[in-house]
Amino acid sequence: MKEARFTTEDLNKRTAYTLPNGQTVLLRVLRRADYDSLNQWIRTEYLRGVSEAVRGLDRVSRQELLLAAISHAAQLSFQFGEGSDILLNSAFGLGRMVYQLIDNPPMPFDAFYTMLFPDEFINVDGLSCLTQMMTTAYSHIKMTNITQSDMAAIIQQALDESTLSSPPARPKRVSKARAKKAKNAKKKSTPKKKPVAGKFTNVTKEIEDEKVS
Repeated sequence: MKEARFTTEDLNKRTAYTLPNGQTVLLRVLRRADYDSLNQWIRTEYLRGVSEAVRGLDRVSRQELLLAAISHAAQLSFQFGEGSDILLNSAFGLGRMVYQLIDNPPMPFDAFYTMLFPDEFINVDGLSCLTQMMTTAYSHIKMTNITQSDMAAIIQQALDESTLSSPPARPKRVSKARAKKAKNAKKKSTPKKKPVAGKFTNVTKEIEDEKVS
């Protein structure tokens, strides 16, 4: 993803925006804490996809692939590569990024996304709202490397890769091929690391449950 340089005043500015449900929120640019939140979100989405992809495998294979996925997920970033694809190649991921622009959101992300895309059907109005929110949050900034056309292109990509009449609302789940790729990436990395306690709790718990069974 392209970046822009911000002043302290840019980071602290809030701009009012009225949501489709009539609520008014304050939008701001992304800050370092937001980067961390988005990175954690895309890593969790990646692990959820791997977990679903390996359900049909035997217990040992599942454990190996899940452990490899945890190691691989820790390297993902929403700013580039596979992490950027997870965030920007679907309306669901794009919505999560725009949601992060809201200062003290009045609702959880799932409620925000459902408001824009009822029944998880992608629609032009919802995507237009995301475009407007993004440009509103950054409208006061003199961009150095990113333009409003760049933002519009991101929205258009999400629209092009979605179907208006069917709901691929969430990012594409990780295929078995991608899961194997994660396993191979784990084998190449040294030294081997154990999962960090407290991170990716659901997946690590799933592994422990399988060991007991």
